[in-house]
Amino acid sequence: MSASANAKQGERYLRIKEVALRLSVSAHTIRAWVKDGLFGEILRLTPKDYRIAESALQSFINSRMA
Repeated sequence: MSASANAKQGERYLRIKEVALRLSVSAHTIRAWVKDGLFGEILRLTPKDYRIAESALQSFINSRMA
């Protein structure tokens, strides 16, 4: 994925560590969940550097609470 092609204008993207802190899990767990496709919107900057859309994180949280 190209950063410029897939970034939604005005969307905030979070680093793996930020998402891990918000969910009280390890960064390794977040990477595994990304690999499993549990987050919808991922912005891949490089093969090892990517971000999760804040809206995707909120959807993930909401789906876990339902």
